[in-house]
Amino acid sequence: MRFGYATLGLVLFRVLWGFCGNRYARFRAFLTSPLTALKSFPNLFDKAPDRYTGHSPYAGYAVLLLLYFAGAQAISGLFISDDILYSGPYNPVISNDLAGTLAWYHHTNFTLFQVMITGHLLTILWYRFRKGESLTLPMLTGKKPSGTDAGKVSAIRAIVVIVLCLLTITALIQLAPEPSFDDYY
Repeated sequence: MRFGYATLGLVLFRVLWGFCGNRYARFRAFLTSPLTALKSFPNLFDKAPDRYTGHSPYAGYAVLLLLYFAGAQAISGLFISDDILYSGPYNPVISNDLAGTLAWYHHTNFTLFQVMITGHLLTILWYRFRKGESLTLPMLTGKKPSGTDAGKVSAIRAIVVIVLCLLTITALIQLAPEPSFDDYY
């Protein structure tokens, strides 16, 4: 459950950072029309490095998919029960039928999420060894070898967003309904 809370906090942070983060972390910097993304997809298979300073158009949609799968996994986990030892904190507020449906979704989503993560890691390796471009270092430093810079990141803004995420997850945990004795039998 702690991994679920941490995941939910990270997804929340990334979504908020997509609106108030540095230049290339913002959604508006890398989300294009679906047609643009489809047209740029063949560039993935070229040997030449991408010409994009931030995410490529198709990578922008991959970011959204990864956020969706991670968020859906964490949120659905709040409501399900394994009927043995663990129950999500919000399991008592939904019906058993809905909990069963969410449990199926949680497990199916996990498999799809693993496929997405594998694709993400393979793409990073593809860029490194086929295109000769490291995606990891620019992600960590905000700078590409070409000299492009993501711009200054406001430490105060980042701290405010982190604190907001921590407070939200803490409130989510604290406001969860108390399980009744009947929930265990």
